[in-house]
Amino acid sequence: RFIKAFLKADDSVRVIEGDAVSTDEADADIAATLSEAAGDPRLLIMNKLSADIAKLENRERTHSFGVADAKSRARRVKEEIQSIKELLPAMRANAEHVAAIQKEGTFTATVGGTTYTDRKEAQEAIDTIVSNIAVGEKPVIAQIQGFEVRLDRWPVGYFANGQRQPVFKMQREGLDYDISTASVQSVAGVMRGLAKRVTDAEAQIVDKQASIGRLNEAADAPFAQQATLDKKQKMLADVRADLAANPVPPPPWLRVGAPVGTEVFVDGEKRVVEGHRWTADGYLVVTEAG
Repeated sequence: RFIKAFLKADDSVRVIEGDAVSTDEADADIAATLSEAAGDPRLLIMNKLSADIAKLENRERTHSFGVADAKSRARRVKEEIQSIKELLPAMRANAEHVAAIQKEGTFTATVGGTTYTDRKEAQEAIDTIVSNIAVGEKPVIAQIQGFEVRLDRWPVGYFANGQRQPVFKMQREGLDYDISTASVQSVAGVMRGLAKRVTDAEAQIVDKQASIGRLNEAADAPFAQQATLDKKQKMLADVRADLAANPVPPPPWLRVGAPVGTEVFVDGEKRVVEGHRWTADGYLVVTEAG
């Protein structure tokens, strides 16, 4: 009668108030009221299990995304390590070349076919070549201490002091290094840091290898709440099966006296209650034996 009155009421007065309404998330579900009105708590149990399973499945999806991401990152890190390893021989060769030059204390530069041992004279020759480069040209400018210095590219729309400024690089053993200007000083600055680049690259390999272990561990980690999810899914399936097999809800005295999951004795034999059933002979307790 209450439910019929609620459904037929005008929209302006169709409101549930009092004890039937709660602000607590666990009690606010209207299914509680409806299940009580229907006299079948299994409806409330089924609704609660469905909500719990939805939350757990959402967490499971998040975990699956995390596993996929960890596997992908592990593959990328392995590729990065391989790339560094491939560059290391040339990096070491260049660092050793610079160490030998520093030990000898010599300077040599070849500009326009002329070899210079004086830094100032070499720079003046370089400046002359650079000042005569036309926009769009990419010439080799000099060989400084065994490193080739060249104009690498002309950035589009980049101007400094009213002039378009090209980008220069120095190269040796197949490795390119950025330099701010085509100058002896810029080349010397890069050369001083080559030994550190080698040690940094070796440290990166160690760090990345360690990260692969952590990523693999994350990728192999099972969903921590899988057992809980499986249990609740089975419970929900059992409730639905019980509703299908026993559509008539058992009365309170039977639900309380022999609740599902408890043990009862039938002809002296211990059995577990799996549900309740109504027949023409009345209400019966259902066990695995029938």
